[in-house]
Amino acid sequence: MRRLLTLLLFVLCLSGFGQEARLIDASQGLNNPTVYDIVQDPWGFIWIGTRDGLYRYNEGKATNISFLDSTTERRSNNVQSLLVTQDSILYIGLQLGGVVSVDLSNLSARPDKKCPQLPANYSIISLYETKDGTIWAGTSGNGSYFLRPGADRWQQLIGKIHGADIAFCFDFAEQGDTLWMATTGSKLLYVLQSN
Repeated sequence: MRRLLTLLLFVLCLSGFGQEARLIDASQGLNNPTVYDIVQDPWGFIWIGTRDGLYRYNEGKATNISFLDSTTERRSNNVQSLLVTQDSILYIGLQLGGVVSVDLSNLSARPDKKCPQLPANYSIISLYETKDGTIWAGTSGNGSYFLRPGADRWQQLIGKIHGADIAFCFDFAEQGDTLWMATTGSKLLYVLQSN
């Protein structure tokens, strides 16, 4: 009996310290429950990438944001990854659509000529910006790419000895001058940025 009372008291104490989870759904404007990525911009807005598009969330309401109007390519509306850069550009990685971007200072979609393109049939599943402003894009089966500040095209990370191990890149993390990459295969890849 004493054990039962102790267990009951323990469970009641834990429930008093728990976090309350709330849901955002269609009643708040989020029309698709499949969310692939979430980021926050410098103004405090939350950007949500879903299977059916891009949403900006603020004060209990999600608003669908058009972002494909400036692109010349026909692209998917399926947002797989998001990145807010140091200069307040929102990069949007699409499933079978490459990358597009939005200038958050005026909420305008950036034309293709201002956002160097990856092939439109690539699925961009991860995006990351390093301290030096280089943007990295991880794809679903087509390798990893990087865009240096001021560059007009993406460069592919070439690793002949790695082969299929770097075909997929799910996430990035920076530690000093090392960029870690979560990849498939039998290796955890890292890149020394000083090279």
